[in-house]
Amino acid sequence: MTAQAPVASSSWLHDVEQLRQLKARYGDLVDRCMNGDRDTAVRLSMLFTEDCVLDFTQIFGRVFRGRADIVDFFGTTLPGLRAWTWHSFTNPIVEIDGDRAEVQWYLYAMSTPRSSPRDTPNTVYGRYHDHYVRSGTGWLQSGLTFLNETRTAAPRDQGEMDG
Repeated sequence: MTAQAPVASSSWLHDVEQLRQLKARYGDLVDRCMNGDRDTAVRLSMLFTEDCVLDFTQIFGRVFRGRADIVDFFGTTLPGLRAWTWHSFTNPIVEIDGDRAEVQWYLYAMSTPRSSPRDTPNTVYGRYHDHYVRSGTGWLQSGLTFLNETRTAAPRDQGEMDG
């Protein structure tokens, strides 16, 4: 006997697509914030609940709380550090329980420092563990934790020979 995969309901699929769109909007707006436009940072903050918690301890050494922190960080601080960013999210693992959802995403991102914007972009790999709540207007993100999994190449052993 072979096991059958569960059949997803159309409402579950609709919720998953809304969560995917919300994460895509997040990445797009973060990337657009690098021009220092605080209006874009305000639009970004509206994707989150008022009491959201963003844990970027592993990459920025900080936890951000609430929409005001989001606007300050993405509207002023980050554009002061980075000249350009590009985010891509893949492999969502979605768990929905009524009006709450948790999604894990893989991240592949690139950025260039404000101090040398013509340099080869830095690459960041990691995972987001996101929390969402359904509001009267749709899904909002209530929290995220970013796990930095970026690896750098180890220097080659001086005695190592090719082939």
